Amino acid sequence: MGMSGARRLIVLGSGNPGKLRELRAALAGLPIELRGLADYPRAQPPEETGRTFAENARLKAAALARQLGLWVLADDSGLCVDALGGSPGVRSARYAGPGATDADKVARLLDELKGVEDARRTARFVCALALASPAGVLLEVEGTCEGRILSEPRGCDGFGYDPVFLYPELGMTFAEIPLERKNTVSHRGRAIAALARRLPELLGKQEADMSKHFVGIDLGGLNIKGGVVTRDGKVVSFDSIPTEGQKGRDHVLDRIALLVERVIEQSGLPRTQIAGVGIGSPGPLSIAQGLIYEAPNLPGWVNLPLAAEIRKRTNLPTVLENDANAAALAEAVAGAGKGLDCMIMLTLGTGIGGGIVLNGRVWHGADDIAAELGHVSICYAGRRCNCGTLGCVEAYASATAVVKRTQEALRQGVRSSLARGGRHDLAAVAKEDKCGHIFQVARKGDRLAKQIVADTIVYLATAIGSLINTFNPDMIVLFGGMTKAGSQLLAPLRKEVAKRCFKVGARRCKIVVSRLGSHAGTIGSALSAMQLLEKA
Repeated sequence: MGMSGARRLIVLGSGNPGKLRELRAALAGLPIELRGLADYPRAQPPEETGRTFAENARLKAAALARQLGLWVLADDSGLCVDALGGSPGVRSARYAGPGATDADKVARLLDELKGVEDARRTARFVCALALASPAGVLLEVEGTCEGRILSEPRGCDGFGYDPVFLYPELGMTFAEIPLERKNTVSHRGRAIAALARRLPELLGKQEADMSKHFVGIDLGGLNIKGGVVTRDGKVVSFDSIPTEGQKGRDHVLDRIALLVERVIEQSGLPRTQIAGVGIGSPGPLSIAQGLIYEAPNLPGWVNLPLAAEIRKRTNLPTVLENDANAAALAEAVAGAGKGLDCMIMLTLGTGIGGGIVLNGRVWHGADDIAAELGHVSICYAGRRCNCGTLGCVEAYASATAVVKRTQEALRQGVRSSLARGGRHDLAAVAKEDKCGHIFQVARKGDRLAKQIVADTIVYLATAIGSLINTFNPDMIVLFGGMTKAGSQLLAPLRKEVAKRCFKVGARRCKIVVSRLGSHAGTIGSALSAMQLLEKA
Protein backbone atom coordinates (compact mmCIF):
# COMPACT_ATOMS: atom_id res chain seq x y z
CA MET A 1 0.00 0.00 0.00
CA GLY A 2 1.68 3.17 -1.24
CA MET A 3 5.01 1.47 -2.00
CA SER A 4 6.48 0.82 -5.45
CA GLY A 5 9.16 -1.81 -4.83
CA ALA A 6 11.40 -0.13 -2.27
CA ARG A 7 10.23 3.33 -3.40
CA ARG A 8 7.55 5.29 -1.58
CA LEU A 9 4.74 6.52 -3.82
CA ILE A 10 3.86 10.17 -3.16
CA VAL A 11 1.11 12.01 -5.03
CA LEU A 12 1.48 15.74 -5.60
CA GLY A 13 -1.86 17.34 -4.80
CA SER A 14 -1.77 19.45 -7.95
CA GLY A 15 -2.32 18.98 -11.65
CA ASN A 16 0.38 21.54 -12.49
CA PRO A 17 3.02 19.73 -14.62
CA GLY A 18 5.60 22.45 -13.90
CA LYS A 19 5.38 21.86 -10.16
CA LEU A 20 5.69 18.11 -10.73
CA ARG A 21 8.83 18.52 -12.85
CA GLU A 22 10.41 20.87 -10.31
CA LEU A 23 9.77 18.52 -7.40
CA ARG A 24 10.96 15.44 -9.31
CA ALA A 25 14.23 17.22 -10.10
CA ALA A 26 14.73 18.43 -6.52
CA LEU A 27 13.92 15.06 -4.91
CA ALA A 28 15.56 12.85 -7.56
CA GLY A 29 18.01 11.27 -5.12
CA LEU A 30 15.38 9.99 -2.72
CA PRO A 31 13.68 6.56 -2.84
CA ILE A 32 10.31 7.96 -3.90
CA GLU A 33 8.06 7.85 -6.92
CA LEU A 34 6.27 11.15 -7.45
CA ARG A 35 3.03 11.28 -9.41
CA GLY A 36 0.69 14.14 -10.21
CA LEU A 37 -3.01 14.45 -9.44
CA ALA A 38 -3.72 14.00 -13.15
CA ASP A 39 -3.07 10.29 -12.61
CA TYR A 40 -6.04 10.19 -10.21
CA PRO A 41 -8.97 11.77 -12.08
CA ARG A 42 -11.50 10.80 -9.39
CA ALA A 43 -9.67 12.73 -6.68
CA GLN A 44 -11.49 15.84 -5.51
CA PRO A 45 -9.29 18.54 -3.94
CA PRO A 46 -11.09 20.28 -1.06
CA GLU A 47 -12.00 23.93 -0.97
CA GLU A 48 -9.16 26.06 0.42
CA THR A 49 -10.74 27.55 3.52
CA GLY A 50 -7.63 28.00 5.68
CA ARG A 51 -6.55 31.36 7.04
CA THR A 52 -2.86 30.68 6.41
CA PHE A 53 -0.82 29.01 3.69
CA ALA A 54 0.11 26.24 6.14
CA GLU A 55 -3.55 25.55 6.98
CA ASN A 56 -4.47 25.25 3.31
CA ALA A 57 -1.53 22.95 2.57
CA ARG A 58 -2.48 20.73 5.52
CA LEU A 59 -6.12 20.69 4.53
CA LYS A 60 -5.40 19.68 0.92
CA ALA A 61 -2.78 17.05 1.79
CA ALA A 62 -4.87 15.38 4.51
CA ALA A 63 -8.12 15.34 2.51
CA LEU A 64 -6.52 13.94 -0.64
CA ALA A 65 -4.51 11.36 1.34
CA ARG A 66 -7.73 10.08 2.89
CA GLN A 67 -9.41 9.94 -0.51
CA LEU A 68 -6.56 8.13 -2.27
CA GLY A 69 -5.25 6.00 0.59
CA LEU A 70 -1.74 7.24 -0.31
CA TRP A 71 0.82 9.79 0.80
CA VAL A 72 0.03 13.22 -0.65
CA LEU A 73 2.22 16.33 -0.83
CA ALA A 74 0.28 19.58 -1.14
CA ASP A 75 1.29 23.21 -1.22
CA ASP A 76 -0.12 26.67 -0.90
CA SER A 77 1.75 29.86 -1.67
CA GLY A 78 1.27 33.53 -2.27
CA LEU A 79 2.40 37.08 -1.72
CA CYS A 80 2.14 39.03 1.55
CA VAL A 81 2.60 42.82 1.41
CA ASP A 82 3.23 44.55 4.74
CA ALA A 83 1.60 47.87 3.78
CA LEU A 84 -1.60 45.98 2.92
CA GLY A 85 -1.78 44.10 6.20
CA GLY A 86 -0.47 40.90 4.64
CA SER A 87 -2.73 40.91 1.58
CA PRO A 88 -3.15 39.41 -0.95
CA GLY A 89 -2.07 36.47 1.29
CA VAL A 90 -4.07 33.25 0.90
CA ARG A 91 -6.22 35.08 -1.65
CA SER A 92 -3.27 35.78 -3.96
CA ALA A 93 -4.67 33.69 -6.81
CA ARG A 94 -8.15 35.25 -6.42
CA TYR A 95 -7.08 38.78 -5.53
CA ALA A 96 -8.49 40.41 -8.68
CA GLY A 97 -11.63 38.25 -8.82
CA PRO A 98 -12.69 35.14 -10.71
CA GLY A 99 -11.06 34.66 -14.12
CA ALA A 100 -8.52 37.46 -13.58
CA THR A 101 -5.25 37.28 -15.51
CA ASP A 102 -1.81 37.71 -13.97
CA ALA A 103 -1.79 41.24 -15.43
CA ASP A 104 -5.11 41.97 -13.68
CA LYS A 105 -3.67 40.83 -10.33
CA VAL A 106 -0.56 42.98 -10.73
CA ALA A 107 -2.67 45.97 -11.75
CA ARG A 108 -4.86 45.68 -8.66
CA LEU A 109 -1.82 45.30 -6.40
CA LEU A 110 -0.15 48.41 -7.81
CA ASP A 111 -3.40 50.33 -7.53
CA GLU A 112 -3.67 49.37 -3.83
CA LEU A 113 -0.10 50.58 -3.27
CA LYS A 114 -0.47 53.96 -4.99
CA GLY A 115 1.19 56.66 -2.92
CA VAL A 116 3.02 54.14 -0.67
CA GLU A 117 6.71 55.07 -0.47
CA ASP A 118 9.40 52.56 -1.44
CA ALA A 119 10.57 51.96 2.13
CA ARG A 120 7.08 50.71 3.09
CA ARG A 121 6.59 48.44 0.06
CA THR A 122 8.26 45.46 1.75
CA ALA A 123 6.76 42.07 0.92
CA ARG A 124 7.49 38.37 0.93
CA PHE A 125 6.52 35.32 -1.02
CA VAL A 126 5.55 32.35 1.19
CA CYS A 127 5.28 28.68 0.26
CA ALA A 128 3.95 26.04 2.67
CA LEU A 129 4.29 22.32 1.94
CA ALA A 130 2.49 19.57 3.85
CA LEU A 131 2.96 15.83 3.46
CA ALA A 132 0.16 13.60 4.73
CA SER A 133 -0.67 9.93 4.94
CA PRO A 134 -4.27 8.65 5.19
CA ALA A 135 -3.81 8.77 8.98
CA GLY A 136 -2.83 12.45 9.10
CA VAL A 137 -0.12 15.03 8.44
CA LEU A 138 3.43 13.66 8.57
CA LEU A 139 5.59 16.68 7.79
CA GLU A 140 5.30 20.44 7.24
CA VAL A 141 7.85 22.92 5.92
CA GLU A 142 7.73 26.55 4.85
CA GLY A 143 9.91 28.75 2.70
CA THR A 144 9.90 32.54 2.46
CA CYS A 145 11.64 35.07 0.24
CA GLU A 146 11.84 38.72 1.31
CA GLY A 147 11.63 41.54 -1.23
CA ARG A 148 9.94 44.75 -2.27
CA ILE A 149 7.09 45.68 -4.61
CA LEU A 150 8.11 47.98 -7.48
CA SER A 151 5.86 50.67 -8.88
CA GLU A 152 5.85 49.11 -12.36
CA PRO A 153 6.54 45.65 -13.84
CA ARG A 154 9.99 44.56 -15.03
CA GLY A 155 10.95 41.39 -16.90
CA CYS A 156 9.23 38.98 -19.24
CA ASP A 157 9.48 35.65 -17.48
CA GLY A 158 7.76 34.24 -14.40
CA PHE A 159 4.08 34.43 -13.58
CA GLY A 160 1.68 35.98 -11.10
CA TYR A 161 3.29 38.85 -9.19
CA ASP A 162 6.86 38.03 -10.32
CA PRO A 163 7.28 41.15 -12.55
CA VAL A 164 6.79 43.56 -9.61
CA PHE A 165 8.58 41.56 -6.88
CA LEU A 166 12.15 42.83 -6.54
CA TYR A 167 14.67 40.43 -4.97
CA PRO A 168 17.19 42.86 -3.41
CA GLU A 169 20.15 40.47 -3.22
CA LEU A 170 20.25 40.18 -7.02
CA GLY A 171 18.68 43.54 -7.84
CA MET A 172 16.23 41.83 -10.19
CA THR A 173 12.57 40.97 -10.17
CA PHE A 174 11.48 37.34 -10.15
CA ALA A 175 10.49 37.87 -13.81
CA GLU A 176 14.10 38.82 -14.64
CA ILE A 177 16.00 36.11 -12.76
CA PRO A 178 16.85 33.02 -14.88
CA LEU A 179 14.60 30.11 -13.89
CA GLU A 180 17.39 27.85 -12.65
CA ARG A 181 18.74 30.58 -10.37
CA LYS A 182 15.26 31.62 -9.28
CA ASN A 183 14.47 28.07 -8.12
CA THR A 184 17.38 28.22 -5.65
CA VAL A 185 16.32 31.48 -3.98
CA SER A 186 12.54 31.51 -4.30
CA HIS A 187 10.12 30.75 -1.48
CA ARG A 188 9.13 27.57 -3.29
CA GLY A 189 12.74 26.52 -3.84
CA ARG A 190 13.50 27.06 -0.15
CA ALA A 191 10.45 25.08 0.95
CA ILE A 192 11.42 22.21 -1.36
CA ALA A 193 15.01 22.30 -0.07
CA ALA A 194 13.70 22.06 3.50
CA LEU A 195 11.51 19.13 2.46
CA ALA A 196 14.48 17.40 0.82
CA ARG A 197 16.48 17.76 4.06
CA ARG A 198 13.76 16.32 6.31
CA LEU A 199 12.24 13.66 4.06
CA PRO A 200 15.05 11.06 4.36
CA GLU A 201 14.61 10.81 8.13
CA LEU A 202 10.84 10.40 7.75
CA LEU A 203 11.26 7.76 5.04
CA GLY A 204 13.72 5.85 7.23
CA LYS A 205 11.32 5.88 10.17
CA GLN A 206 8.45 4.78 7.94
CA GLU A 207 10.54 1.97 6.49
CA ALA A 208 11.24 0.71 10.01
CA ASP A 209 7.55 1.01 10.87
CA MET A 210 6.57 -0.81 7.66
CA SER A 211 8.43 -3.88 8.86
CA LYS A 212 6.32 -4.09 12.01
CA HIS A 213 3.39 -6.47 12.46
CA PHE A 214 0.11 -6.37 14.36
CA VAL A 215 -1.84 -8.92 16.37
CA GLY A 216 -5.49 -9.36 15.41
CA ILE A 217 -7.98 -10.87 17.86
CA ASP A 218 -11.44 -11.97 16.68
CA LEU A 219 -13.53 -12.27 19.85
CA GLY A 220 -16.54 -14.60 19.65
CA GLY A 221 -18.93 -16.05 22.20
CA LEU A 222 -17.60 -19.58 21.63
CA ASN A 223 -14.05 -19.11 20.34
CA ILE A 224 -11.29 -16.51 20.25
CA LYS A 225 -9.23 -16.44 17.05
CA GLY A 226 -5.92 -14.64 16.83
CA GLY A 227 -2.98 -14.10 14.55
CA VAL A 228 0.05 -12.01 13.71
CA VAL A 229 -0.59 -10.09 10.50
CA THR A 230 1.53 -7.97 8.17
CA ARG A 231 0.57 -4.48 7.12
CA ASP A 232 -0.81 -5.76 3.82
CA GLY A 233 -2.98 -8.40 5.48
CA LYS A 234 -0.86 -11.54 5.23
CA VAL A 235 -1.23 -13.96 8.17
CA VAL A 236 2.13 -14.93 9.71
CA SER A 237 0.72 -17.09 12.51
CA PHE A 238 -2.79 -18.12 13.56
CA ASP A 239 -4.42 -19.96 16.46
CA SER A 240 -7.79 -20.35 18.14
CA ILE A 241 -8.89 -21.18 21.67
CA PRO A 242 -12.30 -21.62 23.37
CA THR A 243 -13.66 -18.42 24.91
CA GLU A 244 -14.94 -20.09 28.10
CA GLY A 245 -17.17 -17.13 28.85
CA GLN A 246 -19.02 -19.03 31.57
CA LYS A 247 -15.88 -18.81 33.73
CA GLY A 248 -16.18 -15.05 34.09
CA ARG A 249 -14.90 -11.81 32.68
CA ASP A 250 -11.35 -11.89 34.05
CA HIS A 251 -10.87 -15.46 32.84
CA VAL A 252 -11.75 -14.43 29.27
CA LEU A 253 -9.47 -11.38 29.46
CA ASP A 254 -6.61 -13.63 30.56
CA ARG A 255 -7.34 -15.97 27.66
CA ILE A 256 -7.20 -13.12 25.15
CA ALA A 257 -3.81 -12.10 26.57
CA LEU A 258 -2.67 -15.74 26.44
CA LEU A 259 -3.62 -15.97 22.76
CA VAL A 260 -1.77 -12.72 21.99
CA GLU A 261 1.42 -14.11 23.52
CA ARG A 262 0.94 -17.48 21.84
CA VAL A 263 0.60 -16.15 18.28
CA ILE A 264 3.56 -13.80 18.77
CA GLU A 265 5.67 -16.77 19.87
CA GLN A 266 4.42 -18.86 16.95
CA SER A 267 5.31 -16.09 14.50
CA GLY A 268 8.99 -16.30 15.41
CA LEU A 269 9.20 -12.50 15.38
CA PRO A 270 10.95 -10.51 18.11
CA ARG A 271 8.46 -8.70 20.32
CA THR A 272 9.92 -5.36 19.18
CA GLN A 273 8.41 -6.08 15.75
CA ILE A 274 4.87 -6.16 17.17
CA ALA A 275 3.39 -2.66 16.98
CA GLY A 276 0.05 -3.30 18.65
CA VAL A 277 -3.09 -5.37 19.12
CA GLY A 278 -6.50 -4.95 17.54
CA ILE A 279 -9.59 -6.66 18.97
CA GLY A 280 -12.70 -7.17 16.86
CA SER A 281 -15.78 -7.53 19.03
CA PRO A 282 -19.55 -7.44 18.61
CA GLY A 283 -21.10 -4.14 19.66
CA PRO A 284 -22.31 -1.91 20.99
CA LEU A 285 -18.92 -0.37 21.76
CA SER A 286 -16.89 2.82 21.74
CA ILE A 287 -13.82 2.73 19.53
CA ALA A 288 -12.43 5.99 20.92
CA GLN A 289 -12.66 4.74 24.51
CA GLY A 290 -11.86 1.08 23.79
CA LEU A 291 -15.01 0.29 25.73
CA ILE A 292 -17.57 -2.50 25.31
CA TYR A 293 -20.96 -1.25 26.48
CA GLU A 294 -22.47 -4.72 26.46
CA ALA A 295 -21.63 -8.16 25.04
CA PRO A 296 -24.77 -10.34 25.08
CA ASN A 297 -22.83 -13.60 24.68
CA LEU A 298 -20.35 -12.80 27.46
CA PRO A 299 -21.86 -12.52 30.97
CA GLY A 300 -20.70 -9.54 33.01
CA TRP A 301 -19.30 -7.62 30.05
CA VAL A 302 -20.98 -4.29 30.71
CA ASN A 303 -19.04 -1.02 30.28
CA LEU A 304 -15.83 -3.01 30.09
CA PRO A 305 -12.65 -1.06 29.10
CA LEU A 306 -11.45 -4.01 27.02
CA ALA A 307 -8.58 -2.23 25.22
CA ALA A 308 -7.13 -0.97 28.50
CA GLU A 309 -7.42 -4.41 30.13
CA ILE A 310 -5.53 -6.14 27.31
CA ARG A 311 -2.98 -3.33 27.17
CA LYS A 312 -2.35 -3.87 30.89
CA ARG A 313 -1.93 -7.62 30.45
CA THR A 314 0.29 -7.56 27.33
CA ASN A 315 2.05 -4.20 27.60
CA LEU A 316 1.16 -3.59 23.95
CA PRO A 317 -0.87 -0.70 22.49
CA THR A 318 -4.39 -2.04 22.02
CA VAL A 319 -7.48 -0.80 20.16
CA LEU A 320 -11.05 -2.00 19.83
CA GLU A 321 -13.09 -2.27 16.62
CA ASN A 322 -16.53 -3.55 15.73
CA ASP A 323 -16.12 -7.09 14.40
CA ALA A 324 -18.09 -6.47 11.20
CA ASN A 325 -16.05 -3.34 10.47
CA ALA A 326 -12.88 -5.34 11.00
CA ALA A 327 -13.96 -8.07 8.59
CA ALA A 328 -14.91 -5.43 6.01
CA LEU A 329 -11.53 -3.73 6.30
CA ALA A 330 -9.75 -7.07 5.80
CA GLU A 331 -11.71 -7.76 2.65
CA ALA A 332 -11.01 -4.25 1.32
CA VAL A 333 -7.27 -4.40 1.98
CA ALA A 334 -6.42 -8.04 1.35
CA GLY A 335 -9.49 -9.75 -0.08
CA ALA A 336 -12.13 -9.39 -2.75
CA GLY A 337 -12.29 -5.59 -2.48
CA LYS A 338 -8.55 -4.91 -2.72
CA GLY A 339 -7.81 -1.66 -4.53
CA LEU A 340 -11.43 -0.45 -4.71
CA ASP A 341 -12.56 3.00 -3.62
CA CYS A 342 -15.85 1.96 -2.01
CA MET A 343 -16.68 -1.48 -0.66
CA ILE A 344 -19.56 -2.58 1.56
CA MET A 345 -19.69 -5.83 3.50
CA LEU A 346 -22.91 -7.51 4.62
CA THR A 347 -22.56 -10.15 7.31
CA LEU A 348 -25.34 -12.71 7.03
CA GLY A 349 -25.57 -14.78 10.18
CA THR A 350 -27.88 -15.01 13.17
CA GLY A 351 -28.21 -11.27 12.65
CA ILE A 352 -27.20 -8.97 9.80
CA GLY A 353 -24.35 -6.54 10.21
CA GLY A 354 -21.94 -4.78 7.96
CA GLY A 355 -19.05 -2.48 7.36
CA ILE A 356 -18.36 0.31 4.89
CA VAL A 357 -14.81 0.95 3.66
CA LEU A 358 -14.12 4.17 1.75
CA ASN A 359 -10.68 4.65 0.20
CA GLY A 360 -9.15 1.94 2.35
CA ARG A 361 -10.54 3.16 5.67
CA VAL A 362 -13.57 2.12 7.70
CA TRP A 363 -16.33 4.70 7.84
CA HIS A 364 -17.39 4.80 11.49
CA GLY A 365 -19.86 7.67 11.47
CA ALA A 366 -20.16 10.37 14.12
CA ASP A 367 -20.83 7.95 16.99
CA ASP A 368 -19.07 4.77 15.77
CA ILE A 369 -22.42 3.19 14.82
CA ALA A 370 -22.29 3.55 11.03
CA ALA A 371 -23.00 0.48 8.87
CA GLU A 372 -25.61 -1.13 11.10
CA LEU A 373 -26.87 -2.44 7.80
CA GLY A 374 -29.16 -5.04 9.34
CA HIS A 375 -31.35 -2.15 10.41
CA VAL A 376 -31.99 -0.76 6.95
CA SER A 377 -35.79 -0.62 6.86
CA ILE A 378 -37.49 -2.51 4.03
CA CYS A 379 -41.08 -2.26 5.34
CA TYR A 380 -42.29 0.75 7.29
CA ALA A 381 -44.97 -1.22 9.20
CA GLY A 382 -43.31 -4.61 9.13
CA ARG A 383 -41.96 -7.12 11.61
CA ARG A 384 -40.58 -5.86 14.88
CA CYS A 385 -36.81 -6.19 15.05
CA ASN A 386 -34.77 -6.95 18.17
CA CYS A 387 -33.58 -3.34 18.04
CA GLY A 388 -37.16 -2.25 18.81
CA THR A 389 -38.08 -0.72 15.45
CA LEU A 390 -40.21 -2.09 12.61
CA GLY A 391 -39.28 -3.47 9.22
CA CYS A 392 -35.51 -3.97 9.56
CA VAL A 393 -34.04 -6.33 6.97
CA GLU A 394 -32.53 -8.34 9.85
CA ALA A 395 -36.07 -9.21 10.97
CA TYR A 396 -36.73 -10.75 7.55
CA ALA A 397 -33.48 -12.08 6.08
CA SER A 398 -31.09 -13.06 8.87
CA ALA A 399 -30.57 -16.77 9.54
CA THR A 400 -32.69 -16.36 12.65
CA ALA A 401 -35.48 -14.72 10.65
CA VAL A 402 -35.36 -17.39 7.93
CA VAL A 403 -35.94 -20.07 10.55
CA LYS A 404 -38.62 -18.04 12.33
CA ARG A 405 -40.61 -17.41 9.14
CA THR A 406 -40.42 -21.11 8.29
CA GLN A 407 -41.61 -22.14 11.74
CA GLU A 408 -44.51 -19.66 11.54
CA ALA A 409 -45.62 -21.17 8.23
CA LEU A 410 -45.41 -24.68 9.63
CA ARG A 411 -47.51 -23.68 12.67
CA GLN A 412 -50.11 -22.29 10.28
CA GLY A 413 -50.36 -25.73 8.68
CA VAL A 414 -48.44 -25.16 5.45
CA ARG A 415 -47.54 -28.60 4.09
CA SER A 416 -43.83 -29.27 3.90
CA SER A 417 -41.25 -31.99 4.40
CA LEU A 418 -39.85 -29.61 7.05
CA ALA A 419 -42.86 -30.28 9.30
CA ARG A 420 -42.44 -32.25 12.50
CA GLY A 421 -42.13 -35.93 11.62
CA GLY A 422 -41.52 -35.07 7.96
CA ARG A 423 -38.70 -36.36 5.82
CA HIS A 424 -36.67 -33.18 6.52
CA ASP A 425 -38.03 -32.40 10.00
CA LEU A 426 -36.73 -28.92 10.91
CA ALA A 427 -37.27 -29.54 14.63
CA ALA A 428 -34.74 -32.39 14.55
CA VAL A 429 -31.94 -30.14 13.30
CA ALA A 430 -29.54 -28.33 15.65
CA LYS A 431 -30.32 -24.64 16.10
CA GLU A 432 -27.17 -23.38 14.39
CA ASP A 433 -27.83 -25.62 11.34
CA LYS A 434 -31.51 -24.85 10.77
CA CYS A 435 -31.08 -22.03 8.22
CA GLY A 436 -28.64 -24.04 6.12
CA HIS A 437 -31.01 -27.00 6.32
CA ILE A 438 -33.85 -24.89 4.87
CA PHE A 439 -31.66 -23.88 1.92
CA GLN A 440 -30.72 -27.54 1.34
CA VAL A 441 -34.35 -28.64 1.40
CA ALA A 442 -35.23 -25.84 -1.04
CA ARG A 443 -32.68 -27.29 -3.48
CA LYS A 444 -34.53 -30.61 -3.22
CA GLY A 445 -37.73 -28.95 -4.37
CA ASP A 446 -39.75 -28.45 -1.17
CA ARG A 447 -42.33 -25.76 -2.00
CA LEU A 448 -42.29 -23.98 1.36
CA ALA A 449 -38.49 -23.99 1.60
CA LYS A 450 -38.22 -22.65 -1.97
CA GLN A 451 -40.65 -19.84 -1.15
CA ILE A 452 -38.80 -18.95 2.06
CA VAL A 453 -35.48 -18.78 0.19
CA ALA A 454 -36.99 -16.76 -2.67
CA ASP A 455 -38.54 -14.27 -0.24
CA THR A 456 -35.26 -14.00 1.67
CA ILE A 457 -33.47 -13.09 -1.55
CA VAL A 458 -36.05 -10.37 -2.31
CA TYR A 459 -35.69 -8.93 1.20
CA LEU A 460 -31.88 -8.84 0.89
CA ALA A 461 -32.07 -7.38 -2.61
CA THR A 462 -34.35 -4.59 -1.40
CA ALA A 463 -31.81 -3.55 1.23
CA ILE A 464 -28.84 -3.94 -1.11
CA GLY A 465 -30.57 -1.88 -3.78
CA SER A 466 -30.94 0.96 -1.27
CA LEU A 467 -27.26 0.67 -0.37
CA ILE A 468 -26.23 0.85 -4.02
CA ASN A 469 -28.41 3.91 -4.63
CA THR A 470 -26.97 5.58 -1.50
CA PHE A 471 -23.26 4.74 -1.75
CA ASN A 472 -22.70 3.77 -5.42
CA PRO A 473 -20.16 1.15 -4.26
CA ASP A 474 -17.70 -0.74 -6.43
CA MET A 475 -18.49 -3.97 -4.61
CA ILE A 476 -20.69 -5.56 -1.98
CA VAL A 477 -19.11 -8.53 -0.21
CA LEU A 478 -21.31 -11.10 1.52
CA PHE A 479 -19.90 -12.79 4.60
CA GLY A 480 -21.20 -15.32 7.09
CA GLY A 481 -22.92 -18.68 7.37
CA MET A 482 -25.68 -17.99 4.86
CA THR A 483 -23.12 -17.58 2.05
CA LYS A 484 -22.49 -21.36 2.23
CA ALA A 485 -25.55 -21.58 -0.04
CA GLY A 486 -23.26 -20.36 -2.85
CA SER A 487 -24.87 -19.85 -6.24
CA GLN A 488 -28.29 -20.79 -4.81
CA LEU A 489 -28.15 -17.42 -3.04
CA LEU A 490 -25.81 -15.38 -5.21
CA ALA A 491 -27.19 -15.83 -8.74
CA PRO A 492 -30.84 -14.92 -8.01
CA LEU A 493 -29.75 -12.19 -5.59
CA ARG A 494 -27.75 -10.42 -8.32
CA LYS A 495 -30.75 -10.53 -10.68
CA GLU A 496 -33.12 -9.25 -8.01
CA VAL A 497 -30.78 -6.41 -6.96
CA ALA A 498 -30.60 -5.20 -10.58
CA LYS A 499 -34.38 -4.61 -10.46
CA ARG A 500 -34.15 -2.52 -7.31
CA CYS A 501 -31.56 0.18 -7.96
CA PHE A 502 -30.35 2.51 -10.68
CA LYS A 503 -28.96 0.55 -13.62
CA VAL A 504 -25.65 2.42 -13.68
CA GLY A 505 -25.08 1.53 -10.01
CA ALA A 506 -26.06 -2.10 -10.56
CA ARG A 507 -23.66 -2.41 -13.50
CA ARG A 508 -20.75 -1.08 -11.47
CA CYS A 509 -21.38 -2.95 -8.23
CA LYS A 510 -20.15 -6.53 -8.09
CA ILE A 511 -21.82 -8.75 -5.49
CA VAL A 512 -19.42 -11.46 -4.32
CA VAL A 513 -18.75 -13.79 -1.41
CA SER A 514 -15.91 -13.07 1.02
CA ARG A 515 -12.54 -14.30 -0.17
CA LEU A 516 -10.95 -14.41 3.30
CA GLY A 517 -13.65 -16.40 5.05
CA SER A 518 -13.01 -17.25 8.69
CA HIS A 519 -9.69 -15.36 8.74
CA ALA A 520 -11.33 -12.02 7.87
CA GLY A 521 -12.01 -11.04 11.49
CA THR A 522 -8.43 -11.69 12.61
CA ILE A 523 -6.87 -9.93 9.63
CA GLY A 524 -9.23 -6.97 9.91
CA SER A 525 -8.66 -6.56 13.65
CA ALA A 526 -4.91 -6.37 13.04
CA LEU A 527 -5.36 -3.86 10.19
CA SER A 528 -7.68 -1.81 12.41
CA ALA A 529 -4.89 -1.64 14.99
CA MET A 530 -2.54 -0.41 12.30
CA GLN A 531 -4.90 2.33 11.12
CA LEU A 532 -6.23 3.44 14.51
CA LEU A 533 -2.85 3.44 16.29
CA GLU A 534 -1.11 5.29 13.47
CA LYS A 535 -3.94 7.82 13.34
CA ALA A 536 -3.46 8.44 17.06
